[in-house]
Amino acid sequence: MTAAPETAETPENEGSSEIALFFGMSSQRLKSRARFYGAALALVLFMPYEIVDDKPQFIWQLAPELPLAGVIAAFAPVLAAALILICTYTLRRASSLALGVLASLGLAALLIRIGADASAWEVLPLPESLTDHPLPALVALALTAAGSNLAFRLHARRASRFVLGAAVACALLFYAWPSRGEAPFVTLIRALALLPEMPGFRFQLGLLILAMLALFPLVVPLVGLMYISRPPNREQPGLTAVALYGLPAILLMFVYRSLLGAQGGAGILSALISIAALTALLALIASAVEILVESLALPREELERVDGFGHPVKGLPLRSAALIALAAVAVLAGAQWALARPPKKGVEWAITPPTKEGDELFGKLLPAWDNARLSWDRRVRKGSSAQGMVDVKANARELVSAARASGPGLGGAFEALTRESGDLDLAGRRFFRLVEDINEQSRVAGLPYYIDPTVSIYQTDEGLLRHFYVHPYRIEKVRRVRAGGVDLATLEVRNLGSGRDGHLRLGFSRDIQPFALVVMDELEPYEKELSTLAAAVPPRCVDAESEDATIAEPLARCGELLASAVRAPGGLMPGLVAGTERHELQHQLDGPHLVMSPAVLRRMAAYSDDVQRRVNRELSAYVAELTAEGMSGRLGLVHIFRHALLGRRGVEHHVGILAFEALSDRKIRGADGKDDRAALGRAFAEVAAMGDDSLRARAASAWRDLFGATLPAFEPMPD
Repeated sequence: MTAAPETAETPENEGSSEIALFFGMSSQRLKSRARFYGAALALVLFMPYEIVDDKPQFIWQLAPELPLAGVIAAFAPVLAAALILICTYTLRRASSLALGVLASLGLAALLIRIGADASAWEVLPLPESLTDHPLPALVALALTAAGSNLAFRLHARRASRFVLGAAVACALLFYAWPSRGEAPFVTLIRALALLPEMPGFRFQLGLLILAMLALFPLVVPLVGLMYISRPPNREQPGLTAVALYGLPAILLMFVYRSLLGAQGGAGILSALISIAALTALLALIASAVEILVESLALPREELERVDGFGHPVKGLPLRSAALIALAAVAVLAGAQWALARPPKKGVEWAITPPTKEGDELFGKLLPAWDNARLSWDRRVRKGSSAQGMVDVKANARELVSAARASGPGLGGAFEALTRESGDLDLAGRRFFRLVEDINEQSRVAGLPYYIDPTVSIYQTDEGLLRHFYVHPYRIEKVRRVRAGGVDLATLEVRNLGSGRDGHLRLGFSRDIQPFALVVMDELEPYEKELSTLAAAVPPRCVDAESEDATIAEPLARCGELLASAVRAPGGLMPGLVAGTERHELQHQLDGPHLVMSPAVLRRMAAYSDDVQRRVNRELSAYVAELTAEGMSGRLGLVHIFRHALLGRRGVEHHVGILAFEALSDRKIRGADGKDDRAALGRAFAEVAAMGDDSLRARAASAWRDLFGATLPAFEPMPD
């Protein structure tokens, strides 16, 4: 009996012809994927940048609102797709094409990451659909697919073991590396611990399905390890398909379920494009890695024989091509980094006394023009209003004329604002820039006036519309400090006009601006409210007596602390100003990239990312506020205790509970998941018994425990 000859699928007898065959198959697969999935990656251009009232807003509509680095980041996937497609038609070596694919994707990832950091400081951050791809998890799946293919080939089998091992390492890195303040593996364990508390089997099953989905990038690479000792018996084994298309298929099932539930719309479009981009990334990375690893595993003579997509070719050597690709990525990423620097903080604003003309300009003429513009905007949205436009232009002429009398620079800035604000679809970034120019001219001239740009979102027959407008303030004092090597500044201001009376913010801060504001018009009513409570017999710190006897004693202690603060030299106001200033400066120092506290993630696991970020930033500021010099820390405790008691679900309520947990090292949430008011009262009593210096030290320690860093000390600078 004669044995049948072994075929090319038996890699043990692999020779030069088999190497050429397999390399040629991989090369052609890379080229076809680069063209198909490169085009698919370009679909990100049509992914909604944001969705307002279920209406998609696209990047080409919102580009004027982004800084240049943000625009580059938003178009980075399209740039990568274009580069990949160009490479498929210009590069004659498969290894060079693989380098081009990886360099293009790597460049896009860097541009997005750097540009997202820049956009977060601005008016409009990049969408999460563009920035929240878990790169190590995707690389782990792509390496598994590449390693599974390579394990079939005798000449690449040894190299495949390193690729499969690297896949597991990437997966472990993804699960172990803290993301948003907590490692994904810890988040998963914490979520599974809640399984018995789910209200029914349906919810338990849903949680298990989500857990299985979360573990997919780890399970697949672990399964791929079997090919280290037992290679597959065919090219493109089943695990390759699972690694490349398993996760997109699971995500498509969720999209299909949403369609069945009549939950379509712009969100579905965004999800479908995101899944297409995910599939493209996996396929492109896998094919490129497969070619590069095989190129490195082959002897140089053999590589020269097959590198031309299975045929001999002369061209740029692999090492030279790699150096060129790295240099190009470094130069372009460096340019993006230079464009993405955050705004410089801290200002030197040597203010002069206010004048009648300045009060008229900022307090009367500016609001009059702004109101006329808002009225015209609303009328035009409904129909047409020639008279409204006439009124706007008349107010603009009067405003610009008065501004020119204060200086040519200020007049030119006001002229630009009134001219460019005639566009109904004015972009937020553009409007902020126009207002910033006015504030800068006021600063240069030493004028004690500041205007705050803001946006009003209102419902019309056309859906939600945005209208940008301003609020003028008179600056009473400029305070400058240095913290962590960064110069910071606050402006103590009062309203001009009545457009912003009662906005209920003692102070506020914008990341894009170089200073924070302390609003005296809001601090004074708050001081009056607290003084009235402190004057009661017995003194109180909340408006109504609590019927809960478990916190009667802490409430009485809170009233006593407030009364003692009122009796201090100077009363409440100096402490309120110092605490508000410290609070807002902490926001300036934190910026949009404050690390997510694990304590926030544990308490706010069921809330949206936006709510989590708001609680996280306010928690940082409120705890830092307790360290302010010039304020009794116990006055800050009263402020936070009121938030914890009076609220139930708001951001400040969660911040109050988290703050007292950190300060007292007590658990306030009970086993039933509800806040234990008695435990809150005990935590308050414990912390309130500390002296001011001890409380400041405890607050600094609590901040370090919450955010894993040392709270910078604030050093006053000359005003």
